[in-house]
Amino acid sequence: MFKRVIEKGKLNIDGADKTILAHKGEVSEESISDHLKKTKKVFAFILEKDGILDNLYLEIEKEYGLEYNLHDFKKILLKMVEFHDIGKINPKFQKERIKNKEFENFDIKYQSTITHKHSLISALLFAIYLVREEEVEQNPILMLLPHIIHGHHTRLRSLFEENTNAGIASITEGEKYSNLVPTISYIFQISSFKKEEMEKYLNDVIQIYNSKFFSTLKHNSSLLSFFYNYTYSLLVKADYIASSYYDLGLEEMANNITKYYRRIDSKTLSKMKNDFQDKHYNYLEKIDENPLNKHRMDMYDEAIESLEEGLQKDKSVFYLQMPTGGGKTHTSLGLALKILNKTQANRLIYSLPYISLLEQNYDYFKQVLKLPSEYMRAIYSFSDIPEKGEEKILTYDDFFEYPVICTTNVSLIESIVKFNKSSKYRFGSLTNSIIILDEVQTLPVEYWPEFNYLLNETAKKLNSYILIMSATVPNLEKLKTSRKMDIKYDEVCHYLITNPEKYYEKFERNKIVSNDIKELKIDDTDQTNPLVEYILDKSREEFSRGHNHGLIVVNTVRTSEKLFDELGGKFEYENEDIEFMLLNSTILSSRKRRIVDKINDMDEYKKIILVSTQSVEAGLDVSFDFVVRDFSTLESIEQVRGRCNRNREIDEGNVYLMEIKNEKSQASKVYPDWRLKETRKILDKTNHSYSLRDINSYFENTIKTINEEISDKIGLTAAENIECWNKMKYEENDSPRNKHKKVFHVDVIEENRNNYTFFIGTSLDKDNFEEKEINFLEKKLSYQITDSVDGGDIIGLYQKMIIESAQDFVQKKILRKRLSSIISKFTVSAIVSIDEKELKSILDKIGPYFFIPDYFIGDEKHHIYSLDKGFYKDYFKENNNII
Repeated sequence: MFKRVIEKGKLNIDGADKTILAHKGEVSEESISDHLKKTKKVFAFILEKDGILDNLYLEIEKEYGLEYNLHDFKKILLKMVEFHDIGKINPKFQKERIKNKEFENFDIKYQSTITHKHSLISALLFAIYLVREEEVEQNPILMLLPHIIHGHHTRLRSLFEENTNAGIASITEGEKYSNLVPTISYIFQISSFKKEEMEKYLNDVIQIYNSKFFSTLKHNSSLLSFFYNYTYSLLVKADYIASSYYDLGLEEMANNITKYYRRIDSKTLSKMKNDFQDKHYNYLEKIDENPLNKHRMDMYDEAIESLEEGLQKDKSVFYLQMPTGGGKTHTSLGLALKILNKTQANRLIYSLPYISLLEQNYDYFKQVLKLPSEYMRAIYSFSDIPEKGEEKILTYDDFFEYPVICTTNVSLIESIVKFNKSSKYRFGSLTNSIIILDEVQTLPVEYWPEFNYLLNETAKKLNSYILIMSATVPNLEKLKTSRKMDIKYDEVCHYLITNPEKYYEKFERNKIVSNDIKELKIDDTDQTNPLVEYILDKSREEFSRGHNHGLIVVNTVRTSEKLFDELGGKFEYENEDIEFMLLNSTILSSRKRRIVDKINDMDEYKKIILVSTQSVEAGLDVSFDFVVRDFSTLESIEQVRGRCNRNREIDEGNVYLMEIKNEKSQASKVYPDWRLKETRKILDKTNHSYSLRDINSYFENTIKTINEEISDKIGLTAAENIECWNKMKYEENDSPRNKHKKVFHVDVIEENRNNYTFFIGTSLDKDNFEEKEINFLEKKLSYQITDSVDGGDIIGLYQKMIIESAQDFVQKKILRKRLSSIISKFTVSAIVSIDEKELKSILDKIGPYFFIPDYFIGDEKHHIYSLDKGFYKDYFKENNNII
């Protein structure tokens, strides 16, 4: 039965052949046979190109004694691909889901007792095939494969969830699967299988899965879990690609298959090396222009030499610690090119925590490497797509299918630690790659043991090389031991700078001038007078020294706005010629860019003060003569210090620490109290003159606190969590609630229920948009855009095209992506302590956006939003501080 369906796409029912369809469009349809052949073709192509299975097989064979050679093992995986949609032979699926005309008048028996869901049916049919045709009891890992089929439309399934109902292992239990056995029975019945034969095979499968069958497998390594994740990734990717060719033939798809495996070839690598060398020579020519340049080159040379030593010792995970402003991006690109030249790696993935940083580094890559767009891509939520080939571009983005990629840390890490299909598309693309993970301190420190273990295992199992970078995390070895980490999971990376402290000393460009933290109590009645007076005093002090450029960093949007207003009013009253700017997370991106451009073009004699929130830490390559910082965590203080006298424009810059309080410290609204407590210990101990060693002590204290206090909130120790990974006990959905279950779970970003996205219904100048965006809007809006783009029209277009339209999924996805870069220019996100229901009583919610219309935009008390300042400071109550 199965063979004829797979090869011919035909099923004989009651003596008549019926064509089984896999897909049906408006003008064309595809047989199940054609789809399975296409999927198999793509799967086999990627499998051979990667070469990863060869290594995994050797480990599996050694560990579990497979009774198959590599060739035969691959044949079983390809058989899995042939079965992944076999459940579509179900007449109920053909009639109700596909609308197959050959089943239009077909009388389906047991209509109410069978299901049309095909993934689990396909998985069970493949399990029956394995039990019937293969020696599964001697090769138990084969029984992992049906679970891959089970989740190929949703998410990678957990195999060992204690509360069963998680997969095939529980097919006889619970209402969730009550119609499964009748459906299988019906399919066998119409296929002329004997009832006794069907029941035997079905019972054999049930008995295997419901016995402690998998308990015979060893889980003292990540081997099976990586094999399971990798094979799943290849199947969902191959299925997606094959489905996109449903209206075309196998040969046409085969002719285009290389487009879905785009790597760095020898010609591209040669160009990349030459382009980089030109940039490096340019830096060398300027080595005497700035006293820091020589130290930057010294660090570069040391890192390159240490990398070569590490590669000779078969190291694959490296750590680069350099002070802020030390040239990490340039050095990391040089290191990546060295690895590409010395190894079989053929893809470069550079990940960063924030979109502002990503865009900045991507611009550097474009400037240096000069690669065409089909070779290099920035992949994030607002990245635009060209006017032609949109579906292909979206597919490439989903798959990380470019030779050189810039993306976010969240997208990268979640491809490993999350199990939904969209994340797993990218897992297989990490093979044979160089992965640069920048600003690692932004990842949740309490989960670093898991990150460290899985990054090392990713490098080993997927033949990749990982470069971890930070300016503020001095020692990963101690950090990775928190939360009762088991020594058997210990992985050691190769440090590229052996004594970073000597470079940090050379890069000391500023000092914290006070040995205490100035407490400043503010409230609405005194209009922040203590804070304003303190800033006035420090600014005048610095101006008198000729230090004309000042940065003031506070912790909440509301305080930044109040300070900006009051400070500007004071200086204006005193007739001081000072330019004030405000930068916070709720100001539109187009205005942020103009502020940054203005800062970078500052005249050294012009007095300028920028009032900002901690968002200034996130990748702004700017420099100020002096900085005043509200109290925060030590790494955050260090990041802001990196914006003071960044390129040693003056002999030494001054940093002042203060602590703004309402009822309590405003820092506690942003940062965990235990991190602030550890920061205060270090500052007190060192009289605010901390060194790299003190930062190390800070992280040691952090680890202690995690072990003693934070671990209980997470639920699982690091060792237990890793054991869940190795046993394939995965979360069933991406939710923080999973942290209380005995399943693998990591929060890459902390979920906050009060984090809302707002669409600002204003008009933006036409020059904020690319020409292709304007052309797209003029076509969709049916009018010519002369000076500005109206936000009201944009949100209306979004509502009409995305929410109300009846277009198919792919077309909506293309339109959503095309609109996303345009919409991003009108949107801001903020954490507001207000219930969503209450917020909906004030603003309309259109899709994911709360729409702020133009009558709520301005600088009066009845307004919600100010274009110059962000969210209006007094609209939300005091306890609704915006962060």
